[in-house]
Amino acid sequence: MQYYILTQNPEFKAVVYWLHDHNVPLDIHLNRTRFTLTPGTKLFTEFMLRYSTVCSLVDPSLDLATGLPLEYTVD
Repeated sequence: MQYYILTQNPEFKAVVYWLHDHNVPLDIHLNRTRFTLTPGTKLFTEFMLRYSTVCSLVDPSLDLATGLPLEYTVD
């Protein structure tokens, strides 16, 4: 499952350091950093206990830039 944390979040540095220390690949952008964790693993459980309140699940049906559904079109 893919998650993200916004760069301006006060916990951003702690989350990125934790992910780096646990060898989780990061997809770093100007406004947010995305990463993938596998549910059911010890790593996933530890991450959720520490940071589930500051990281959000990426909704694959939404455009992250606009927040609109991917199939939405403007006529």
